[in-house]
Amino acid sequence: IVFSIREELRNIFKLNKMKKLLTIALLLMPVFMQAQSNEEILSSFIQQKVESQSVFIHVNIAEPIGMSIIDLYTSNYYIQYIKGKVNCDLPYYGNVGSGVVNDRDLSIRANNTPAECTTVFNPKKKLWKINIAFIRDKDSEKTECQIQLYSNGLAYLRIQAPGRSTISFEGSIVL
Repeated sequence: IVFSIREELRNIFKLNKMKKLLTIALLLMPVFMQAQSNEEILSSFIQQKVESQSVFIHVNIAEPIGMSIIDLYTSNYYIQYIKGKVNCDLPYYGNVGSGVVNDRDLSIRANNTPAECTTVFNPKKKLWKINIAFIRDKDSEKTECQIQLYSNGLAYLRIQAPGRSTISFEGSIVL
């Protein structure tokens, strides 16, 4: 009988030990998931946006070739690509090849304009390369935009258009 009671106590202790381990594991699971998930969740959201062709980038900085960086944090400049159409309102700073009238608006704008788009994911660098080509609304010139969209949400844009010097922008994806 004594042997039986000892065995029973050991079983209860083991069971309590298992319950303790299970409780600790359940309590720590959100911590492990949180540490791993913030970066992965953001990357997953960005991937969904790119694959669904619904990318909206808010532009914070303009970097004209040969000029100082221009702060655009307080502005509402953006580029958006939605299923074959582009919307954008971006400033232009740089050299223009043809004669320009002083009051001519040089900004890069498109409003629901048809666009060609290709995307490629580079898993090593954790970035999407998005190439968008469209005809600007104001002057009907073809504009090419290369976007490097990183899994942390940062975006780098490079805009090329005939008769203009290249301009780059930095920004972030809006989820």
